[in-house]
Amino acid sequence: YAIDIAENADAITMTVAQHGLLGTVTDGGDATITLSNAGTFTAKTSVGAYTLAGAGSSTITLVDVGTDVNTGAGGSNTIDVSNLTATGTYTTQASDTIKLANSADIKGVDSGAGAGGAITANTLLLADNASVTMTAAQNNGFTSATAAGSETITISDANDATGLATIEAYSLANGDQTFTLGAASQ
Repeated sequence: YAIDIAENADAITMTVAQHGLLGTVTDGGDATITLSNAGTFTAKTSVGAYTLAGAGSSTITLVDVGTDVNTGAGGSNTIDVSNLTATGTYTTQASDTIKLANSADIKGVDSGAGAGGAITANTLLLADNASVTMTAAQNNGFTSATAAGSETITISDANDATGLATIEAYSLANGDQTFTLGAASQ
């Protein structure tokens, strides 16, 4: 189904199943879709923001760089950034996961502390052999990373960072900074 969202339509609530029936969405850049139940789904092009259900665990796969996501309260949710150079606002909780594919860049993501600030989600999930970009604050905000392969994180700013133990390599920005190894092999 195609949906034309009225300009200034602030909030639309639907289930994950109803969202799955949507085809083309137009004029949705200023709209927020709130999901009333948990599930796995792909965001629609041109929808400005999503709020995930407060109960259960959801996975949202993003398709637009500027999509805003609020994971709500409760559950363990995943924001799958894919390989985007993301610039949206992510309001997360500690139990959430940020998933990145090869070439993903999240340095422009605003977590409420401005673009590049630490994201509240504690877990980073990288695709096998991915090379991704983020700020030192974002890297330092993650307490664990799952990465099966040989991954590289590029730190985009010259601020102090600590390596995540499961990441094989880091590429640091030019400038003075202190890097603390998370594993001897880094």
